[in-house]
Amino acid sequence: MSRLLLDANVIIDYKNSRTETLALISRHLGPVVALRETIDEVHDLTCSGCASLGIEVIDATDKWLREAAIPEPGVSFQDRLCMITCRDNDWICVTNDTNLQRLCKQHGVQTRYGLRLLIDLADISEISSSTALDIALKIQTTNPLHINDKVMTRFRNAMGDR
Repeated sequence: MSRLLLDANVIIDYKNSRTETLALISRHLGPVVALRETIDEVHDLTCSGCASLGIEVIDATDKWLREAAIPEPGVSFQDRLCMITCRDNDWICVTNDTNLQRLCKQHGVQTRYGLRLLIDLADISEISSSTALDIALKIQTTNPLHINDKVMTRFRNAMGDR
């Protein structure tokens, strides 16, 4: 099973809505990884806190850091670093950031939206559909920029009759 590399926005979304969801993801959907540079962006979450949630924190290699330092319009250093890490390891990049999604697609990196993980957990009966919707709504409340009404409509449609 491929590793899931979580971008900062996904970690923050789950941390601010229902932190234990991160542990469910790592236990049931596959190994979860985050870059130390990503964790540094997340307030009130330490590497030991990540370990308790089943998130493996890794250090970027010098090669990844050098490549990520080359500017690309509309994409941050952290986004480039996430893409490069996933590309070089054949991992899945989990993000709600459309610029990072686009960058990954340009480089042949698989992506998943953060809310898709809730659907996956509901599909294997680790959470109920109503719990998935409740978590998604909490995420929308704290992150209306990335999780807007259009995204929530797509989420509800994808949830369907589960």
